[in-house]
Amino acid sequence: MTMERWRSHRRARRAWVWLGVIGALACTDDSDDPPVDATPAEDAALPAPDLAPDPEPDVGPPPDPCRIEPPPPVDAPLADALSAALEDTYIDASAPGVAAAVTLADGRGWVGAVGREDARADDPLRPWARFRVASITKTFVASAVMLRAERGLWSLDDPVDDWVPGFDLGPGVTLERLLNHTAGVYNYSDDASFILRRTERLTPTEVIEFALSHDSMLAPGEAYLYSNTGYFLLGMALEALDDRPLAAILRDDLIEPVGLSHTWLDQFEAPPSGCDIAQGHIGSDAALTDGYSAGWSWAAGGLDAPPTDLCRWARALLGGAVLPPPVVDRMSTPSPQSLADPDREPYGLGLRHAVRGGRAVIGHTGSTMGFRGELFFDRATGTCVAVQTNDFFGRQIPVAEALWAVAP
Repeated sequence: MTMERWRSHRRARRAWVWLGVIGALACTDDSDDPPVDATPAEDAALPAPDLAPDPEPDVGPPPDPCRIEPPPPVDAPLADALSAALEDTYIDASAPGVAAAVTLADGRGWVGAVGREDARADDPLRPWARFRVASITKTFVASAVMLRAERGLWSLDDPVDDWVPGFDLGPGVTLERLLNHTAGVYNYSDDASFILRRTERLTPTEVIEFALSHDSMLAPGEAYLYSNTGYFLLGMALEALDDRPLAAILRDDLIEPVGLSHTWLDQFEAPPSGCDIAQGHIGSDAALTDGYSAGWSWAAGGLDAPPTDLCRWARALLGGAVLPPPVVDRMSTPSPQSLADPDREPYGLGLRHAVRGGRAVIGHTGSTMGFRGELFFDRATGTCVAVQTNDFFGRQIPVAEALWAVAP
């Protein structure tokens, strides 16, 4: 029953009750006595009915259909400290909005958001907003590759040419070297001209061909060279092995088993919750992100998710629920090439090491058209911190540093 119908019913019921009282006073028994004067005496007059409309109930704004239930809350003092850390560092993020999630080893958590979802409007950014998580996607693709190696379906020493023929990259470009960015494959996003083609819906093959039109600067195994192209090759290898789309591989093997109800591969599947991502910006300009084709991100950075799903993923992967702990240890081991570069954070197989709030953490950063953020996990304490901004030039690290400094 709608609110208006309920009010009408209530007023009608009051009217019928009043009429019933009058009728009882007016009616007589079945005798032949003449009718009596139905008008009550002045001193017996009944009060006039209250026909004033009921006050409007304070029901507040309608519920947000895209709202995500937060995890069981942390203690109030910790929640207050995390909220203060987010608010105090928001200006340092240089983005219209910042959302973050912190989860502890026991599953309790905190979520928060500050700023605006769209720089052109006044709507606040919601803590459950979805973002393009960019290269955090690599942790998923690397896990899918490692799952198949663990099952004996391929070896990490396999040349990618065995699975993705036609590019003739040579025997030194192996699955493992693609995972840890030591294959020497040119990174397509190092050519800024791809921005001019950002609205073109290219296939993975076309993106790889764009990259391979550039000469590689390094021989396989020579040094660490971060390459989004390498993860496109890994995505194509996964599709060739499984004979199904990458979106289905990630969903069936990782996303659904871990319970990531709001994570999807942008433009390659529909948002499972029916709720799209927040508005992205480039230098607080939202228009520059209009029409962007996520085909340029795909296996290198095409997933969308809220911060809460990211921390659920990190706890599952780095806690040993997705892969056996020895496999996670191998993924976490930095390559000698990355350790030899003092300007780079140590990098393993799809996992990056960092220091946040004075703590050694592992996970990944990510930046793509309109968004920048990070996801890191402390294996010593089981704490996770995910921070997302809705600007390509956003600075998530000051916010993450402050949250890590407060988190237990």
